Amino acid sequence: MAEESLGKKTIKNSIWNFASSLIGRVGGFVLTIILARVLMPERFGIFTLALSIAAIFMIFADMQINSTMLRYVSSEIKKNKKKAAGYFKYMFKVKLSLVIIVSLLLILLAYPISVYMFGKSEIFPLLILFSGFVFISTIQGFFENIFFLNQEVKYVFVKENILQFGKIGLTLLVIAVLSSSYYLMGIIVGFILSSVITLGFCLFYFYKKSFFLIKESEKINKVRIWKYLGVVAFWSFSAIFFSYVDIIMLGLFVQAAYIGYYKVVFATVAGVAGFMTITNVLMPIFTQMKTDRLEEIGNKILKYMLAIAVPASFGLMILANYIIKVFYGSVYLPATLPMRILSFLIIPIIFTNVIGTILSAKEKPKAIAKLVVVVTIINLILNYILISSLLRISEIWATAGAAIATLTSWIIYMVVAIPIAKKEAQVNIEIRNIIKPLIASLIMGVYLIYILSFLRDVSIGSGIFIIASGFVVYVISFVVIKGISIKEIRYLLSSLRLKKR
Repeated sequence: MAEESLGKKTIKNSIWNFASSLIGRVGGFVLTIILARVLMPERFGIFTLALSIAAIFMIFADMQINSTMLRYVSSEIKKNKKKAAGYFKYMFKVKLSLVIIVSLLLILLAYPISVYMFGKSEIFPLLILFSGFVFISTIQGFFENIFFLNQEVKYVFVKENILQFGKIGLTLLVIAVLSSSYYLMGIIVGFILSSVITLGFCLFYFYKKSFFLIKESEKINKVRIWKYLGVVAFWSFSAIFFSYVDIIMLGLFVQAAYIGYYKVVFATVAGVAGFMTITNVLMPIFTQMKTDRLEEIGNKILKYMLAIAVPASFGLMILANYIIKVFYGSVYLPATLPMRILSFLIIPIIFTNVIGTILSAKEKPKAIAKLVVVVTIINLILNYILISSLLRISEIWATAGAAIATLTSWIIYMVVAIPIAKKEAQVNIEIRNIIKPLIASLIMGVYLIYILSFLRDVSIGSGIFIIASGFVVYVISFVVIKGISIKEIRYLLSSLRLKKR
């Protein structure tokens, strides 16, 4: 009975996390549309490059401290609150020291990065402002994990609403009040203010629900923390280049406009993938599970996520040019080619997200960290070879080269990570979970191509109909081939009605 409630609670929290991700991704998507349309490809590319550089510094400021805190505090919070408080206070001291150093470092390196590395002096003042964003946003991310620690994911939904509405609202205010020459700097200031407001909400929740974590505490095993942190931080450093090498490499080879094209593609694909990324929900649950139960729940969650991820990939690939034209405008249509390639990135992201969470929960991140290093090197090499080679054809083909390199690297990551999970955590990831969603998606794909063959252009109204009818075709196909059972549907619905006991 307890195990059943745990499974239902996991699904309920996953649904809240999905709702939060939905707000975050929709908000981010709307913000990307606004910025892309207002700034146009050239300035949007400059903004994207500056934001990507800031994001790299932000990951250095994180160094997986958030996930480490979540992992160790969640393992002690029910057994020994004083020890949990010890872990929390120590991790916050480390976090605060690191974020101060990294923010100052960004200020010091802003000029050489802008002028000597990329040859784009326009990003210098943007990087100075982004140093403030790195500081506030990183601290906010630390306290945001308290929601997951208490397994009250519904508050993440509230937090995400505050953050996204703040960003969009302040961005629109900047556009309405300032002249176009001040848009970029004004938008970054808006980002900072939004993060300040969101941090205030997180601190208020912390004060009300988890203030004991900064009170009386016990001595902790710091050696154990740094042993774990050393491995996951190394993983994180590799992940920096794995996540941003494409945009950084494009910044070195192509004009800013093509970075803008690539950004609208990646933002769209990553946004869809983000709906199904539930690491923070799974971590506190997985750390308390036995191996056999962990395998069962992990595969069940993976099955449900793939049922969404696979058709989403096919839909993005087939409707790429229509999606770009409707949301970003005809000026971004050159991004169609890279979007058709990157649309399938969603699938390996889902697999590796679940596998990485399982290994981290079982204190087995070392093997996956080594894999990330290897794949990062492969990604770097592929990006250099493909971008520089395809640049001879055109800059948009060079941009497509970055997409091919990124997708190939993630597929290698996924394929190798599956046997690692079996070896290190004794968890068998069932690859067969992808077969039935793939079959149903192919049926949906044929339907979409057939419908589109009768249309010269797609309006917003007809686009909504095509997507909705495609979804219906997929669901019917999925049910017919028994991709999901009536029992599973009832289980999912009952988990929504789970009440606190």
